Amino acid sequence: MLGGNAGTRVIGRRLINILRVIGAPLLLFVVLLRVNLREITAAFSHIRPVPFAGAAFLVTVNFAVQIIKWRYLLTPSAKVTRGELIRSVIGGYLFVLAIPGRMGEFSRALFIQGERKLKVMGLVAIDKLSAFSIIVLMSGLSISLLYPKVYYVPVMGVFSLFILAASEPRFLITSAQKLARVLPLKDKVDLFLEGIQTLGSRRIVVLLVMSLFYFLVYSTQFYLLLLAFEQVNFRVMAICFPLLMLVNSLPITLGGLGVREGAAVLFFSRFGVQEPSALGAALLLFTINILIPGLCGLAFVHKIGSQQTPLKEKNT
Repeated sequence: MLGGNAGTRVIGRRLINILRVIGAPLLLFVVLLRVNLREITAAFSHIRPVPFAGAAFLVTVNFAVQIIKWRYLLTPSAKVTRGELIRSVIGGYLFVLAIPGRMGEFSRALFIQGERKLKVMGLVAIDKLSAFSIIVLMSGLSISLLYPKVYYVPVMGVFSLFILAASEPRFLITSAQKLARVLPLKDKVDLFLEGIQTLGSRRIVVLLVMSLFYFLVYSTQFYLLLLAFEQVNFRVMAICFPLLMLVNSLPITLGGLGVREGAAVLFFSRFGVQEPSALGAALLLFTINILIPGLCGLAFVHKIGSQQTPLKEKNT
């Protein structure tokens, strides 16, 4: 019976993985069926170069923020070179293309030499949790723009949780440790939490501020991409984009492909934005922020598990 249950679980996981692989092109195909292909072609043929160039330039700002934030997380518990930081961030995007829900970012640990991988993965988890927390907060604020009286209390509740996490980080760590005691992989979970325990309240606040800044830059990118297709009211952007990001956080397809585009068309079209514009902006956002960096990550695959030569640091 046990062997049968184990075999069933393996088959179930394989089916889920297969569905995730085919889910991205399938969802994207469904979205393309909704939007007229000629309209999409026409929208891209009349794209405005200045807003698009601004969005493309902000890719460098995005990666600078990610690298700075990643270094800030690693500093108390790991010694890393500038080269390792760059390789781990860009190399991680290669696995983002292969694993749903941007869970591929945990592969950053593979590019950090001389550190226990589970410990570094714990820091990646904190990085992702801080980013997701900002998405949840901004989603609550966007909903409150539509229903200020109804959602006032939930938004304040989420904000209060942020204050609790920042002022009492030990509360979250202790809760995770208690949960680890009942898990079968207690030792590995403890190692996973080891990197998290180096974070104090001040570091958590700084991390949340960095995550907020990254979200604002990312949202500015999408707004510029929308403007490259047509004029869009900023209030519409403030309402729709956080909800788009919240939906895109679901680990459904590889790189969020199809989910992000479908959500963009669904949310923005309700506020008068043309469907080809919303779809085009979402596709370009994926291309410049995930697809191209992921392909660049191929250059660093051979560095996994190898002894890397540190880049020369500038004297300060």
